[in-house]
Amino acid sequence: GNNPAKVDAVHFNIYKDTDTAFREFEAGNLDLCDIPAGRVKETVEKYGQSDDGYTGTPNKQTMVGEVLYTEYLAYNVNDPVLSDKRVRQAMSLAINRQNLCDTLYEGFAKPAGDIVPPGIKGNDETTWQYCGYDVDKANKLLDEAGYPAGPDGMRGIELTVMVASNNKTDESEILQSDWKAVGIEVTIDQKEYATMLDDYIAGNFQIGFRGWTADYPIMDNFLQPLMYTGVGDNVSHYSSADFDAKLDEARKTVDEGERVQLMHEADAIAAEDMPIIPMLHKTLNKVTSNKFTNIKVNAARIPELQNATPAK
Repeated sequence: GNNPAKVDAVHFNIYKDTDTAFREFEAGNLDLCDIPAGRVKETVEKYGQSDDGYTGTPNKQTMVGEVLYTEYLAYNVNDPVLSDKRVRQAMSLAINRQNLCDTLYEGFAKPAGDIVPPGIKGNDETTWQYCGYDVDKANKLLDEAGYPAGPDGMRGIELTVMVASNNKTDESEILQSDWKAVGIEVTIDQKEYATMLDDYIAGNFQIGFRGWTADYPIMDNFLQPLMYTGVGDNVSHYSSADFDAKLDEARKTVDEGERVQLMHEADAIAAEDMPIIPMLHKTLNKVTSNKFTNIKVNAARIPELQNATPAK
């Protein structure tokens, strides 16, 4: 049309993990790449930081803008142990999210207090009250659920968390330690992602790592897919008549302010039930080469390459 692209072609390469891709970037074979966890700070220092967080230009190549994404853990709410919401609440309270953000993500992530990420209207980081770090409250809830601590501090709760085989286990090992501190023994089970999906759908799991990026920048795009009864991405198999009814009411409401308020009320219902554990809101964490200017990736993590131009 009237605005032709300024590059001849775009090639997409697929790698088994982020570390492999990043090595290819460092070798000069990629122009846009994800940054592995734990290497964002050094990448900023080496390649410079994007002015707006989303656009890479020579010497300002590291993009760490806020994204419409939430990392979370999915519970199988039909599991005999995890069917008790007090256990689910306690496991969330036992997680020191700030420690994760500071150590594993070098401060380029924020603890999640809402499944809806910042940047989407209606986000309220106080909604999911059990996302705070409170070991005493976690221990109290586990006692109330009928799992008293033994002489060794353990409660007889043994669970397994699924992690994709192409991901490092650093984060799950930190969670493993946090949960052990309140008497819960958790085993890490690395699986191929396709197998994980099959297990999610079949309900053949206890806890699993998940993440969700907005297709549309509205609350509904997080609440309905992840927690509405019978929806395919509701891998927790959560079902709440109150949540569904509130979301249905919101979807029928034309006034935006009223609709967002109803969405927030639905969000609060889920927050009490804890079918999932909101974990982190990460930054974009991508880097571009110095061969191009104006390579952009938006807050939904989608590349916008119409203005990418070979650097002079």
